[in-house]
Amino acid sequence: SHATYPAYEVDSESKRRKIIDRLMEWSCYRGIEFDGVQIRAGTTEGSGLGLIATRNLSRGDVLLSVPSSAALSVPGSDDSLEEAVLDLFQDRRAYDDAPWYARLAVQLCGLDGGILRASTTIWQPWVESLPRSFDTPLHWPSSSRAALC
Repeated sequence: SHATYPAYEVDSESKRRKIIDRLMEWSCYRGIEFDGVQIRAGTTEGSGLGLIATRNLSRGDVLLSVPSSAALSVPGSDDSLEEAVLDLFQDRRAYDDAPWYARLAVQLCGLDGGILRASTTIWQPWVESLPRSFDTPLHWPSSSRAALC
């Protein structure tokens, strides 16, 4: 049995701190190791979470070590998640034959939408730390990107 974590919107410093604390607790539990970096909230309104260096870094430094069991992947390393996803499909082949990115999207949407939460609460702190929206030059119109040059 896994603990359940309530959803938090990242709209206040205290809520952002709770998300980071839960994510760090989850990371430790899952065997993720940080070396020379830590998770911090951005300092501008609407900014998300990121890794901040805590020491001088050199080329080749390993900053983050994530065991495969703590990575959401396709095919999955978490059998309970994989089984919960397969239960959503009448025809298992529809999932099995889909490209890897489509299967990963089904996993993420199921976790984030709560469809899979009953059997996969172990992923909640990580899912809740993900941005709900983002704005990067990659997603800007070409005219806006051209203005950067």
